[in-house]
Amino acid sequence: MCGIAGFYGSKLPTRNNINISSKLIRHRGPDAKGVKIIKNDKLVLIHRRLSIIDIDQRSNQPMEYENTILIFNGEIYNYIEIKKQLISMGHTFKTNSDTEVLIHALKQWKEKAVDFLEGMWAFAWYDNNTKKLILSRDRFGEKPLYYFLKDKNFFFSSEIKSLSALSSKKFKINFEKVEEFLKNGYKSSFKDKNLFFKDVFQIKPGSLFIVYKNKKTKSIDYWKKKRKISNKKITYRKIVEKNKTNLIRSVKLRTRSDVPIGFCMSSGVDSNGLISIAKKKLKQNIIGYNIYSKNKNYDEYGLTNKSAKKLNIKLKLVKVPRTNFLRNLKKIIQNRGYPLFTISYFLHWFMMKQMKKDRIKVSISGSAADEIYSGYIDHFNQYFYQIKSDKALLNKTKSDWQRYFLKFIQNKNLRKYDLYFKNKNFRDHIYDKYPNEIFVNQKKSRFNEKKFSNDLLRNRMMNELYHEIVPVILHEDDLNSMNFSIENRTPYLDSKIYDFIQSIPTKHLVKNGFLKSILRESLNKIAPNFIIKNRKKIGFNASIYDYINIRSKSFKSIIESKSKIFNIINRKKFYEFILKNKSPENSKLIFRFLSAKFFLDQNT
Repeated sequence: MCGIAGFYGSKLPTRNNINISSKLIRHRGPDAKGVKIIKNDKLVLIHRRLSIIDIDQRSNQPMEYENTILIFNGEIYNYIEIKKQLISMGHTFKTNSDTEVLIHALKQWKEKAVDFLEGMWAFAWYDNNTKKLILSRDRFGEKPLYYFLKDKNFFFSSEIKSLSALSSKKFKINFEKVEEFLKNGYKSSFKDKNLFFKDVFQIKPGSLFIVYKNKKTKSIDYWKKKRKISNKKITYRKIVEKNKTNLIRSVKLRTRSDVPIGFCMSSGVDSNGLISIAKKKLKQNIIGYNIYSKNKNYDEYGLTNKSAKKLNIKLKLVKVPRTNFLRNLKKIIQNRGYPLFTISYFLHWFMMKQMKKDRIKVSISGSAADEIYSGYIDHFNQYFYQIKSDKALLNKTKSDWQRYFLKFIQNKNLRKYDLYFKNKNFRDHIYDKYPNEIFVNQKKSRFNEKKFSNDLLRNRMMNELYHEIVPVILHEDDLNSMNFSIENRTPYLDSKIYDFIQSIPTKHLVKNGFLKSILRESLNKIAPNFIIKNRKKIGFNASIYDYINIRSKSFKSIIESKSKIFNIINRKKFYEFILKNKSPENSKLIFRFLSAKFFLDQNT
C-alpha cells in the first residue's frame, strides 16, 4: 500500500511542486520515497511506500523492468500464483514483492494483465517503447486515483491535495455536489463522476485509462458489471459449499502480509465470519478492534466480547473521546482534505489511530457483505417481488419475515411485504428526506439508478455496490486508514465470490427468515452460532447527541457564524427544525451540516 502521483504532458512541473506533491502523500507511504523524471518524454512518476510485502528496500518504487516503469498502490493478493505462472514462461525475479510480479505481468500481457489479478490497486505503468502511460484501478475501486487534465497536461495522484500541489491548481469547490450531499445523504455522493472539487475526476473502477504519446486519452472498461446466471439448477447446499471454499481462499489471500494485521470487529456476521475463518481455518493469531459506546442503541460490546472469548482471540476496545468533538472533527477534515460522510467514520478514525499506536499496518474489514449477499432491510421487500410467482416460497418467506424480522423494521413503507408489488419503482426511502424550507434552493433532487439487471433485488444490490454505498465505504476507509499509514483490506470484494453469487438464482439469497443466508450457512461450525443466528442489525454508528448539545453556546455560535454553507442551508429554518426533536434522522443531518461546513470553511 502506497501513495502515487505523476504527470505526463508538454511542460514538466517544477521540482518544488514535485517535492510538495510527494510530501503531501507521505502518510500513505512513510517507509520510502522515489521519483522518476524523464525530461525528454515530459514524464514524472512519484511514489511513497508503505512496506507490507517484502519490506526490503529492493522492492522500492518506481520499479523498472525492460524499458518499462511502474508505480503501484495496493496489493496483488494472488501474486505468488501469478509469479509461478510467469516463471514457467521464462521470467526471473529479484524480489519477493507483488510489485515486481505486477510489472512482469504488464510486460508479458500488456493491458490484459489486469484479468489475471486478484487484489486492490491503482497503478501507473509507462512503456518507454510505445510512450504509452497506462493507469488502472481495481474492479471495485478500493484504491483511489484522481486526475486533472488541461491543455494536454495530465496530472494524477492518490489524493486531491497532492494533485493540487503537482498541478499548481487550486481546485474550486463544487457547491452543487455539497448541496446534493446535504439534501440526500451520503448515498448520492458517487452517483456520477462529479466530486466535491471541480475539474477533478477519478479513474473509473474496473478500467484502464491510457494516455498516448500525443496526449490523447482513452478509457477502457475491463470489468463487465452485467449479471449472468449460469447455475440455474444448482442446489442450495452446493452454493453454500462453493461459497465457503471461496471465502476461505479470499481470507487466506488477504492475510498475506509481512507486517502485523488487525481486524475491525463488530457484533455482526460479516466481520466475525472473516475473523473466525482466520482463527479456526487458517490458525492465525487475531486481534480484533471494537468501538465502545455508552449509547445502548449502538453498543455492540456484549456480543463482540462474547464472540472474542468463544474464538479465543484478543479484543481491543477503543474509546472515542466525547470532549472536544468539534475541534476533533475540524482536525480530521483538515487532515483528510474531504468531509466525513457519516459519523461512523468519525469513530473509525479513532479505531485507526489506536491500530497505529499498536503498530498494526494492515486492517481487515467486513465491508460489502450486505451488497454481495443481500443484507439490508429493504432487500426483503425486493426479494418478495422477485419470488411472487412462486406462491409456496412467497408464503413461507412472508411467514418467516413476520415472525422474525418485522419487529426490527421502523420504516412504515418497508413494513409492507408487498411494497414493490404495487410500485416496482418505489425508491423514496433511499435518499434522506427533510423539509424543503431548510434549504435555500428548495428544488427536490431526483433519484436515479443504473440498469444492470431486470431482477429488482439484484439491480438494487449492484447500484449499492457500484454507486451508492460501497464507494462511500471504500473512500472513507482509505482516507482514514491511510492517514495513519495503515492498509485496509476487504475480503468480501473478491472477484470469484462476486462472480459466483451473481451466477446463482436470486431465490437462494434468503432462507428461513435470514438475510445473507448463504454467508451464514457458509460459516456454520466456523463462526459462533449466536452470531450466525442473530438477526438484529446494529450497525457501526453513533448519535451526534452523544457528542454535542445543539442548544449550547458553542453550537449556536456555529449557526450564527459567517460561512458559505448558508448559501445552501437556510440558517433560521434549519436551526428551528433540528431543535424540534432528537431523531436519528436529525442526528445524521446535523453531522452532515457540521462536516460540510468545516470543509467549506477550510477550502473557501
